[in-house]
Amino acid sequence: MRTIRAGLAALALALGGVPGASAQAADVPANGVITITNQGFGLTATWTYDGATIDCEMTTDGPGGVPQIASVKCKPVQGNVLTYSCPLMVVTRTTATVVGARARCEHTLDMGIGTSGAATANLGRLQTSLFCEAYVDSGVLVPPFTVTCSDPGLPSRDAGAA
Repeated sequence: MRTIRAGLAALALALGGVPGASAQAADVPANGVITITNQGFGLTATWTYDGATIDCEMTTDGPGGVPQIASVKCKPVQGNVLTYSCPLMVVTRTTATVVGARARCEHTLDMGIGTSGAATANLGRLQTSLFCEAYVDSGVLVPPFTVTCSDPGLPSRDAGAA
């Protein structure tokens, strides 16, 4: 009888657990920094995500191969069991010209086109992808500019401790 119960328990786990028993993991802040920049020497992008849990890539789009939009798209690696959120996204833009800056998770923080500045918002869950973009509505991106999308996550208990 004990062997039958052990077998049924193993079968229940293999089929997705015991009926009625479920556990939802809490979202983990997608801590990281994405920087898109062109200081007159070509467009580059960097990010701090390690690639083991969140994988990123840069794409560009624009007339004649000259970027009108530079985008970094980051998404959780397939098979990663963690779910992510963007609770404290900070978007900064530094430019001597004008450039648009935006970040997107579940919601979008769009600073619009303008000069240097910063904005912050809770962008909700990272449902499929996190985006950070430098853009212009017409024409092409003119250097120098830097757009940074940073989500430091929620403050820790030790924040401010000496």
